[in-house]
Amino acid sequence: MAALVAEAKGVAMLLRTAGILVFLAFAGYATQAQAYIGAPVLLPSDPKAGQFLQIEVRAGVCDGFPGAENSAEVTRSGGEIHMLIPSIHDEADWCTLPFEIVYHFWIGSVPAGVYTLKVDRHYTPLFGQEVFEPIGTIPFEVENQATSLVPIPATDDGSLACLVAFLACAGVAAARRSTYRSRPVGNFLHENQNSPSVTHWLSRFLSP
Repeated sequence: MAALVAEAKGVAMLLRTAGILVFLAFAGYATQAQAYIGAPVLLPSDPKAGQFLQIEVRAGVCDGFPGAENSAEVTRSGGEIHMLIPSIHDEADWCTLPFEIVYHFWIGSVPAGVYTLKVDRHYTPLFGQEVFEPIGTIPFEVENQATSLVPIPATDDGSLACLVAFLACAGVAAARRSTYRSRPVGNFLHENQNSPSVTHWLSRFLSP
């Protein structure tokens, strides 16, 4: 009888231990499922030459990026751009970061062309050596800035007719002024000698 009781206690202890292990496994799995780093996104999404580029990345729970926006190490070789971002990674039992934090990291401006951006992160765990992990790869194209064309106003028939009439009137007036200035003074007196006003004016100033 005593042997049966001891065996029952042993089975109960074994089941209790197995239950605790299963609970811890599921708890660790849930924590790991919540810990994540989202795929990086290029901003702006349709870049133009001369625009300042950056990436947006979301992370939380066990992973984060403590550095400033200019903390990423960016190198470029032709159309290949590499970005290395300092980060942190907590073990499953020590995850204290918020569920999601939005981070931004600067790239800079590049000339027009086709590029491939590779984003990696690095962190040093509590025990062990420094770890380098890829976050994502973004192919993109930078286009030249579009030049705005100023349309030339169209000239309708009415405006064209008014312009022609104005130029014609100006030409006639200029021709008349030129003819008037080119006539001799003698011709002027001869043409106006029968005018009372002119005769009166001459007799007034030429009489002794």
